[in-house]
Amino acid sequence: MKVQKRWLRGAVALLLVLIIFLFLGKEMWKNWRQIPLEQISFNYWLIILSYVCMFVSFAVYAGVWKVMLAAYGARLSVLHSFQILAISQLGKYLPGKVWFTVGRMYLARRFSVPERVSITSVVLEIILMVISGAMIALLTVVAPWAQNFPLKYSLLALVIIVCGLVVTHPRIFGRLVNLATRMLKRESIQMDLTYGGIVVLLLLYSVHWFWQGMGFFLLVRSFYEIEIAKWPLMWGLYAAAWIIGFLSFLTPAGIGVREGVMTFFLSFYMPLPVAIIVALLARVWSTIADVLFFTVSLPASRKWRTVRLGVDRN
Repeated sequence: MKVQKRWLRGAVALLLVLIIFLFLGKEMWKNWRQIPLEQISFNYWLIILSYVCMFVSFAVYAGVWKVMLAAYGARLSVLHSFQILAISQLGKYLPGKVWFTVGRMYLARRFSVPERVSITSVVLEIILMVISGAMIALLTVVAPWAQNFPLKYSLLALVIIVCGLVVTHPRIFGRLVNLATRMLKRESIQMDLTYGGIVVLLLLYSVHWFWQGMGFFLLVRSFYEIEIAKWPLMWGLYAAAWIIGFLSFLTPAGIGVREGVMTFFLSFYMPLPVAIIVALLARVWSTIADVLFFTVSLPASRKWRTVRLGVDRN
């Protein structure tokens, strides 16, 4: 019965991806003449800078994981954190949402990081990434709608920030964490983080989002003329599309869903065919970044085979 459900879920996911890409292809074909070809020319230096931003973003991501592990008594260098994340990250492209977690737990065990701490860090990471990304999207995409009314804009921004701080209060945040563990069919997690610690992690993940958003903006600007003043908007749209794609729970790495959502959002600010091109290029861009990080970190895994730790002998 479980095998049948798995196959059915996989078939639904594949069908959804095909429908989305067929729709995008149809709209591209139908609106091809709307593409402002005179405005499109690739700037390779901006593409290179976009990957520099992605590297900084991933380095911050690794640093935050190290800080989180330290809060639970596990010690790991930033370099090893970067390598573990880079290698396990490709698991997100496999069907299901657990493989990048399983890979991370396996690799972290070689550095004496208990599985309980690994799974706790992954759950905290997912929730904090979603909350920080949602706040950024609301502040940069939704709040600006009221920019012609300074008082309304300020109040809306304040409400968004306050809501984010309320959600991260240990009593509410703890419930969200254990809801996630139940969905992952894991034991409840004991929340050892203080409110201040959670807020600091939230801010650090916002820095991670900042560099990803900057990289995405540079990618767009590398071939399509867009005002520099719109970079916060691109930042928020990227975060919103990533979150919705991640929470779809149907397709690996949100494939199809993220592109559809991103195209919809971007179509308000650029011609639809260009929005489709941006969404597809963003997927290729981020996938290449994951492969580059994996390639750079792979040689380190050979050295780990020689690491003899007490946890491996148990």
